[in-house]
Amino acid sequence: MPVATFLLLALAANLPSLSGLIHVDPALYFSGLAQNVRPGWLAEPPGWIDPAVGLYTQPLGQLAMRDWLHGIIPWWNPYSGLGMPLAAETNGPAFFFPFNLVMLSVQGWLWMRVLMQAACGVLGYALGLELGLTRLAAFLGGGLYALSPAFLLSPHSAIAPMPFLPMLILGVERAAKGKRGWGIIAAAMAWSITAGFPEVALFNGMLTGLWSITRAAALRGRTLAGYFGQQALGLALGTALTAPLLVPFLDYTSQANLGAHGTSLLAKAVVEPGTMALQIVPFAFGLFGGAPPTGTRSFMANGWVRLPGWIDLQVLIFSLAALVRPGKATSLRLALAGWVLFWELRYAGFPPLVWLVNTMPVVNQTDFTRFTGPSLNFALFLLAALGFDDYLRGPPLSVRRLIGLWFYLAALVCALVAPAWWFFVAWYIAVPDALQLGAICFGFGALVLLFATRELLRRRHPRMLCGVLLSGMLVELTATQLGSLRGGTLDMKPVRFLQTHIGLSRMVSLGPLDSNFNLTYHIPSLTYSSLPVPALMAHEVYYHLVVFNPVDFSLNDPSLVTNIHYALPRMAADGVRYIVAPSGLDWRKIQDFTPLPADTALHPVQLGQGNGAKAFNFTLSYKAPRQIAGISLALSTPPGPPVSISAQICIDTSCSTTTASAPGGLQKSYVDLPLKQPLVIGIGYRLIALRFSQEAGAPVTFWAGTDWLGQQEPQMRLLAGRPADPTREVFNDGTVAIYHLAGTAPYASASLKDCNLVVENRQDFTTDCPTPARLLRRELYYPGWHAHINGVEQKITAGSGLFQSVALPAGPARIHFYYRPRHTRLSVAIAMAALGLWLGLWARSWRLQRR
Repeated sequence: MPVATFLLLALAANLPSLSGLIHVDPALYFSGLAQNVRPGWLAEPPGWIDPAVGLYTQPLGQLAMRDWLHGIIPWWNPYSGLGMPLAAETNGPAFFFPFNLVMLSVQGWLWMRVLMQAACGVLGYALGLELGLTRLAAFLGGGLYALSPAFLLSPHSAIAPMPFLPMLILGVERAAKGKRGWGIIAAAMAWSITAGFPEVALFNGMLTGLWSITRAAALRGRTLAGYFGQQALGLALGTALTAPLLVPFLDYTSQANLGAHGTSLLAKAVVEPGTMALQIVPFAFGLFGGAPPTGTRSFMANGWVRLPGWIDLQVLIFSLAALVRPGKATSLRLALAGWVLFWELRYAGFPPLVWLVNTMPVVNQTDFTRFTGPSLNFALFLLAALGFDDYLRGPPLSVRRLIGLWFYLAALVCALVAPAWWFFVAWYIAVPDALQLGAICFGFGALVLLFATRELLRRRHPRMLCGVLLSGMLVELTATQLGSLRGGTLDMKPVRFLQTHIGLSRMVSLGPLDSNFNLTYHIPSLTYSSLPVPALMAHEVYYHLVVFNPVDFSLNDPSLVTNIHYALPRMAADGVRYIVAPSGLDWRKIQDFTPLPADTALHPVQLGQGNGAKAFNFTLSYKAPRQIAGISLALSTPPGPPVSISAQICIDTSCSTTTASAPGGLQKSYVDLPLKQPLVIGIGYRLIALRFSQEAGAPVTFWAGTDWLGQQEPQMRLLAGRPADPTREVFNDGTVAIYHLAGTAPYASASLKDCNLVVENRQDFTTDCPTPARLLRRELYYPGWHAHINGVEQKITAGSGLFQSVALPAGPARIHFYYRPRHTRLSVAIAMAALGLWLGLWARSWRLQRR
């Protein structure tokens, strides 16, 4: 019965999306193929905040499940970049059986959310019963966790480990009571690892460890030994069962580019004051997704993406009640409260905890502001269930204790809201409608809070109170889905064109089929969004292509699109055949670059005989490489004959000079100074040195200003080089335009022209060479790839430092490539041994029970 009840609750929470009245297919929002869209009823995000549901969960999950259907273990993804590991990335539920079967559906992510919500409810309810709570209190705890804000904030693979936190603690509790909890711990551990997004599993494990240590304080002697022995056995079995996924993951991350996770950036992360307040008043700023008013961005710089979660005040009062009145499991209540307090202080940037967290291995590289939220919500909801159980079993609260409870609640609200008070005022002035919605939500919460207060003084309607507490969370989750599109279709014509013509070549997206949606249609794309990223792929993106961030190789940024021309020869060498862009995007127009913003305050600089040369030294940051063909300088010259001006520009250590003649009588007009030798500005911060001089003629004036780094720069334009355009338009249906790139390198090639090479597919080739040669396969060189030539394994080397190369014999040869992560045989043997041990222990327990 509880299973059916929580399944119905999960279905009700997703009713707007499941009903067909709105459309929540991530492809409509991220694929760039949407047509005839009708906006939702509310101007807010479409039932999620974090877009990773479209970037990772849906496309990666579908790709993995289609591999399984075709009898292929989803080890490798040939459709992103130059190829990269698939299952080991852990951003999709590749090994998360049986739950990942729903990813075969068009709305797989939505059904995954339904399943995980139902599982959270059932397992939260089971834990409540194990703790000795009444059924109604256990139902409240399970229901609150099933409606956790994480299902709105991050409804992607990060929600998948959530049900296994109460399952882990359930196993610990059974072990503490001398029951067989090791099997539950093993299953929960295995599912936590295979669910994807290991950050959530990490923090769930930390909270379980705190619970385990706290629970151990009440145990002694042999009972304590058995308690920790069961946990060790369960953890070991669960970890060993996942070795075929865990070993490739650890091997991948040890040699990959981890983006911000491989730097110290996350060590400085905090939750801004405006976002901190939303943890108890989530709709105070109106609908989700609004931009902070001008001048207040520092109070909510990352918007709702960095919101760990929230708890309604009417639920929070029961969490606090569990702490202010005596009840069962006092030490466990304090441990849960301590977990919440620890991370809240870290969110706020409390220096001792910043230092402590930054000393924790792995944790200090994790985006804790996003992935600790589920465990904090679980702790608060379990405290609320404990407080509700006290309300059901114990005597009513005294007036003195109730006043104390309200004092603590008010103090907590002030602590979170007061630091952002003026931010609230600025927001309401800029967005008056937000004040109305905030007032409505506050009014509803206040009414429920008064009802709860009355019940705490005199218990009369416990079932009604339970229903009201759950209804608030239910409405929050369902109403936010009304921002989803009410209609829309996908333009499949460009997809069919690419599937017909691209073969084994690759595309580059300037919008359409970006964000990994090429995976859905098995179209190879050099652009991708992935974390981790193979080190060789990251090097290729950073040093040879057009993006500063190799983790998110996306070309949606206009500043990147206008500089893609300089990378086209390299893209062709990487096997790119098509450029896919939105119709009407003039991406082939090369734009000059003006370093100083138009609103910069300027001052005049005199240049002429006797004034000497004028020099400027400053740094510029670029997201893309640029070829600089000249300088265009804003000048004013006196009436009369032309004036000769000389300039030297150095970019890092490369320099070029120019001399030009400026007509007399100019009034702040741009004069072009073409360089004798073009220069290239690479990606990242570059040192620019400029020196202007005038050898003859009347003095001239140009202008300079201070940039955002406090550096002096002249008012000028850097003139871009104009390379030849190697593309031509081959498809345009009004939504998507496709351009053919000349000079595309084939997927595979032999070093000798006399070799007869037949490419059957990505893995199989036949050759017939008159003499020994080499085969170059334009798939990323990566450990774990194997090649068999005429049935004999042949060593693969890094051809061109990037691709796979093997030696070909003279005469006919058949070549077969396959990918298997390193240590797979050992990891499978470990998993099989763990499974055998589990079955053996289970059979032994079953026989003992029958006796």
